[in-house]
Amino acid sequence: MNAFLTDAGYVDVRTELREVVVRYADDRTWWDTLWSHGRRMTLERLQEAGVLESTTRRMTRELDAVRLPDGSLEWRAEMAFTVARL
Repeated sequence: MNAFLTDAGYVDVRTELREVVVRYADDRTWWDTLWSHGRRMTLERLQEAGVLESTTRRMTRELDAVRLPDGSLEWRAEMAFTVARL
């Protein structure tokens, strides 16, 4: 990204890595969030195939890996942010 922006005429180009932490109050909130963006297409296809409910049950068990003691779910990712000036 730095090279792309520099080649396009931007200056003071820098990329920083930051940890992003997203907390979901409960499983329902996590699932509702998936329905609110691009991941929705995957859920719709699972629904059309008749396997959404079984997938939801299986995935809910997998969510225990990111479950906190209070029952909330925490997702952590490292994100890259690039800023520059024209």
